[in-house]
Amino acid sequence: MKVRFAPSPTGSLHVGNARTALFNWLLAKNQGGKMVFRLEDTDVERSTDESKASIIRDIKWLGLQWDEGPFLQSERLDIYKEHLHKLEAKGAVYKCFCTTEELEAEREENKKKNLPMKYSGKCSRLNKEEIAKNIAEGKEFSYRFKIDREIMEFKDLVRGDMKFDLNLIGDFVIMRPNGYPTYNFSVVIDDALMGVTHIIRGEDILPSTPKQIMLYEAFGYKTPQFGHLSLISGKGGKPLHKRDGATSLSAFKGQGYLPEALFNFLALLGWSPKDDSEIMPKDEIIRRFNLKDVSKSPAQFDYEKLKWMNSQYINKLTPEKLLEFSEEFILQRYPQFKDLEMDKKLLIMKAITPRIDLLTEAADWVDYFYKKFELDDVAKEIEETEDYKIVKEELIKAIKEETDFSIENHKPLIKKIQKASGKKGKALFMSIRVATTGRTHGPDLNYVFAVIGKDELLKRIG
Repeated sequence: MKVRFAPSPTGSLHVGNARTALFNWLLAKNQGGKMVFRLEDTDVERSTDESKASIIRDIKWLGLQWDEGPFLQSERLDIYKEHLHKLEAKGAVYKCFCTTEELEAEREENKKKNLPMKYSGKCSRLNKEEIAKNIAEGKEFSYRFKIDREIMEFKDLVRGDMKFDLNLIGDFVIMRPNGYPTYNFSVVIDDALMGVTHIIRGEDILPSTPKQIMLYEAFGYKTPQFGHLSLISGKGGKPLHKRDGATSLSAFKGQGYLPEALFNFLALLGWSPKDDSEIMPKDEIIRRFNLKDVSKSPAQFDYEKLKWMNSQYINKLTPEKLLEFSEEFILQRYPQFKDLEMDKKLLIMKAITPRIDLLTEAADWVDYFYKKFELDDVAKEIEETEDYKIVKEELIKAIKEETDFSIENHKPLIKKIQKASGKKGKALFMSIRVATTGRTHGPDLNYVFAVIGKDELLKRIG
């Protein structure tokens, strides 16, 4: 088995394309096959080197490794021209001199008459003299493939038996006037020459499949098996849109998602392991993946579920790993964090691990270790109580007398304050928290005490 992932480098890698890449990769890994990575960059006006680099970077970040490639279609133009000549020699294609304006007028006329929006094929009826005259006059031309049948049937690996009425399609362009092949032409040649056996892609490409099958047959190449995945939808079944949230891999990375979490989440978009399993390691997903379990129905992208899944993966990280992944986000707010002692950095990571869903949220919790917040209404109410005043007085005394603010010594320190103040429970702990952080919630105070130490504690309490 050999599959392929072949995006067009005309922008960022969308999660829909990433899910397609993932399903191809999982299928190949499950069956002991290989995956080819190809960049279809023949749309010269829209393809960019920046997009090529970002797609490669994003695929690697997601944890997908290809076996062959990356290949660039722009470097294979001679191969496409050679195949065009083969079809021309067989009489399977013809030169089309119709201008964009003529084609548009033809479509408008068909629309008025309620006819299929297809090319009339008038250039296929030009004789040799007419063709020679057009060329001599310098008229640009494309090449069109002749459709020689009325019905196309094939079995889709996801959707089952498919049937297309080719009378609705019309002869289609395979080579543009600028010498660049169209998608349907180049993709068939590349997949055939690269030995691709299974093509798994989005259902938006399904209408092009009959054209590609005809080209395989015209060249005498073995037709691969096709499987078309339902598209990913947003809220209410509408197409996934940027206004709903991030839609590209680079955006999800920038928002603080872990690649393992996104990998796990995307695997479950349209595929089900037939039980309630949700958090699964990569090896288990590979072992259980089967195209037979892929749904024909659209998969809805649930941002809240992804966020929850990301929190589960964050909770599995060691303090060292969380520091590695989140430090870039923390440094954006606190550049001085870079110079903090490693043992204190790791204490902060332990404190915030159960509290963050996204890596970008790390800085919000690191705030507690760098400042005392202005009191909100709830904290102000606590500050005005007699309990707070008594606890604060004993808290200051205890801190001034203490030299050990380690995690291990935190409980004895609090017990000392409890005994001296005669307060316990909420009256004790909320008073200490408000006095030291300005908030009624936050990271465990044993971490805050251990990281900021005696002088900063006294400064905060005032």
